[in-house]
Amino acid sequence: MDVWIPPAQLNRAHAAWVTGSAAVRMELVQELLAGKPVAAEHAHRVLGYNLTGRHLALAVWADDLERADPGRLEAVAEQLLRAGGATGTLILPVGWQRVWAWGSSVRGTPVEPSTPRLGIRAAAGLPEADAEGFTLSHAQAVDSARVGMLSRAGRWLFDYAELDLIAMLSTDLDEARPFTLRELGGLAG
Repeated sequence: MDVWIPPAQLNRAHAAWVTGSAAVRMELVQELLAGKPVAAEHAHRVLGYNLTGRHLALAVWADDLERADPGRLEAVAEQLLRAGGATGTLILPVGWQRVWAWGSSVRGTPVEPSTPRLGIRAAAGLPEADAEGFTLSHAQAVDSARVGMLSRAGRWLFDYAELDLIAMLSTDLDEARPFTLRELGGLAG
């Protein structure tokens, strides 16, 4: 027996399901970002994303509310991650004007497409490994986004590989440690 559900009720039910699902996914991501232990299998079930391997994180935002559209932001994030070689993606809306995104099994950082995305800007972390890399690349992307939001340059893609020193100088010394280790290697000791 088929039951007819009015479209408005169906839309509300779908919106509630998506909101609930997004909330659960965001809660798990917040736990990961806070450094709490999360089993990779559990994360894969909830997020549909593999925490093993290499990750590239992005922060994508709209310059103003008129251009904000989570669907457009998600599409740009997906395109950039795929351009970096991502085989899997996780994209979460963070309000109306911003999304956080991760790509797994990446080859490198995304290459800036020749056509800018009008009103949309993005910041990328460095490719990093495992759950710790998921968190570290995200922190780098957020730092690059902070620098990008302050920038008056005409660019729309801000890469942590180019901005790491500026990002560190504009925050605190704790961020200098991974940079120093990465740049100096064994000499850092």
